[in-house]
Amino acid sequence: MTRSSRRRTMQVLPWSSPACAISGTELMRNAAALIALVLAAACASKPDPAPPVPAAKPIVIGEQRVLRSVTLGDEREINIWLPPGYGQSNKRYPVLYLIDGALAQDFHHIAGLAQYGALSGSFEDLIVVGVETKDRRAELTWRSTDHAEIRDYPTNGEAAAFRKFLVDEVKPLIEANYRTSGEDALMGESLAGLFVAESFLKGPATA
Repeated sequence: MTRSSRRRTMQVLPWSSPACAISGTELMRNAAALIALVLAAACASKPDPAPPVPAAKPIVIGEQRVLRSVTLGDEREINIWLPPGYGQSNKRYPVLYLIDGALAQDFHHIAGLAQYGALSGSFEDLIVVGVETKDRRAELTWRSTDHAEIRDYPTNGEAAAFRKFLVDEVKPLIEANYRTSGEDALMGESLAGLFVAESFLKGPATA
């Protein structure tokens, strides 16, 4: 029994042969088509650019002055809220002096209530003046006679100095720079409320 075999041969054509010859123009055309295909794929996969972020700008609700107090021996933050239309009229306004009136204290929400009252007509337009306190136990209390309280709060009892600061320094500052009507009110909560009550009892003109 014989087995026949076939030999397969592979012929390699030289580059110079007519079958392998590619013109320079055709080569450039093919390369350009390949580049265009790659660019199209890249553009198709690139996400849409994010919309520009709107520029931020501050919301202004009032003015701030830093008052160097001779009475207290340091600087205090004084924040002022003016009613709507203040800049468009010559009207004079009553003033609400707010104890604990720093930005980190009660100024924002009391100014907000005043704005609500002005816009809704719930109460008369007024100027809100927030006065910063620092050592509340000292500035808002009268001198205690309780030995335990004196021991725990040795700085207590300086309300008279803080009241002098309000009358002699804060009030003149406001009256010199804003259109005030001469009608004043004093407002505070917690220890500041006690300060308001004491001020009314000791000198109604300051409360």
